Amino acid sequence: MIKMYFYLFALMLLIIGCELGPNCDYNKKLNKSIECLAVVVSKPVHSNVFLKNGYNPYTKKECNCEENDRWMRIYYDEMDIGDTIVKKKGDLFFQIHKTDTVITHFWKCDQKVYK
Repeated sequence: MIKMYFYLFALMLLIIGCELGPNCDYNKKLNKSIECLAVVVSKPVHSNVFLKNGYNPYTKKECNCEENDRWMRIYYDEMDIGDTIVKKKGDLFFQIHKTDTVITHFWKCDQKVYK
């Protein structure tokens, strides 16, 4: 009998969790607040800080780029040493500036692309 209640409770949590989905408005606000301008000094790794080793191309000061929901970390494999990461406050996209091209990634939430 206890097993049945446990499975019923687990099923209810699963249904409720699936129906809630992500809070796109809240995450949108968080991602709009992010600002990053940095030249990549070493390949990014998976951590709390999106880019640990970088420097501002104008001031040459070392800097880190932080993010809130792993959005930019999805694209680690596209970043190389010497690339410049640009994410302006208020924008819902970021760019990877390479020597010969610029890659732009728009923020997505719940299968919707925000521009």
